[in-house]
Amino acid sequence: MDTAMRAEETHFADLVQGRAQQFQVPLYQRTYSWTEKQLAKLWIDILEQVELVGTDSTVSTHFLGSVVLAPSPLNEATFPRWLVVDGQQRLTTLSLALAAIRDHISETHPDEAERIDEEYLINKRKKGGDHLRLLPTQADRPQYAAHVHGVQSEQVSGDRVAAAYRFFRRKLVEFVEADDATAPQDVLRVEQAITSRLTLVSVTAEHGDNVHRIFESLNNTGLKLSQADLLRNYLFMRLPTRGEQVYETHWLPLQNSLSNDELEQLMWLQLVLDGDDRVRRQDLHTAQQHRFESQAASGAQAEAEIEAYIKELHRRSAHFRKVIRPDEETDPLIRGCLKRLQDWQAVVTYPALMLVLDRREHREERRTEPGLAPRPPGARRASARRPRHHPPQATPLRPGPVQGRRIPPGHAWLRRRHR
Repeated sequence: MDTAMRAEETHFADLVQGRAQQFQVPLYQRTYSWTEKQLAKLWIDILEQVELVGTDSTVSTHFLGSVVLAPSPLNEATFPRWLVVDGQQRLTTLSLALAAIRDHISETHPDEAERIDEEYLINKRKKGGDHLRLLPTQADRPQYAAHVHGVQSEQVSGDRVAAAYRFFRRKLVEFVEADDATAPQDVLRVEQAITSRLTLVSVTAEHGDNVHRIFESLNNTGLKLSQADLLRNYLFMRLPTRGEQVYETHWLPLQNSLSNDELEQLMWLQLVLDGDDRVRRQDLHTAQQHRFESQAASGAQAEAEIEAYIKELHRRSAHFRKVIRPDEETDPLIRGCLKRLQDWQAVVTYPALMLVLDRREHREERRTEPGLAPRPPGARRASARRPRHHPPQATPLRPGPVQGRRIPPGHAWLRRRHR
């Protein structure tokens, strides 16, 4: 990777305090995913540092990890914006912990609560999206903004941003009760531990560095980025003007309807159905990237091709959900067949099932096209009207795969399945 990056040890306070600025989590990043197990481990580390606050001990600070930043294309001289290429989980967690501390002391010590808000969480004189110092992905943004702004929002089952905030509120209550801490300084020691005793390594890229390559290289340093993560990164880095709209309209609903593993499986099936039936799932990102780059498109045309791919992926996700969750199928006969295949764990049938469901959808669309009058009830096709004394002659099957039928291009997997 031919990039010149600066690395330095820092603390959360040094990173986010000072002039108005914003840390933006790119569209291609994973949504917030820390569970209670990770939060509990961090809380133990925080409590250890609380005991050392005021001791002037710098040797025992706790190393939390790295944060990789790159200048945003929307950067301004008076308002720096940074893309969080790596470390968004840590930054989001620490920000939620500080929001919890602020709310814990807001009624008894509003001045301290306001200070925490302005130093770490918001840009006081900015409006709209610029008001937040940390701007998460669109999927996490509503819940995160609600907690930073102190607005009670509807709790969504499985929302990890809300769960993390509630975790810290609960732990602060337990801390006060266990320590018999009544003075604000006791809770503010937790703030000090978070902002000045948890060390980070801040890695900053320069203008012109290839952020896509930086993100990809993280997959070679022990971080567990899935094929879906890498491909999502590639897709949205190639949508500089259409990214926000495509994300809202197609990607976010797709991402919310499937787990990360299921999304990766759907991406692989899409490759198979497009003709790359020999690609292994672990090579998904490289193979799909090669397909796009071999088309030699650029500019608006390249964006249109990426958008069309994501749109098609979103459409086919409805078929895939029926394959892996047969209860979503409305036809009872087809639902029964899908359930049997699921019971048999017949994963090898997924490409064929996706193809069949796709053709059914197109057939139903043709039936509802304007100008096509529906067939009267009880009407029979002309080809079905045969005299009873002239039964249809059986057509002998020709030799060959799939009972002699021609295998369409791009579906060679059918030939191998029926040898």
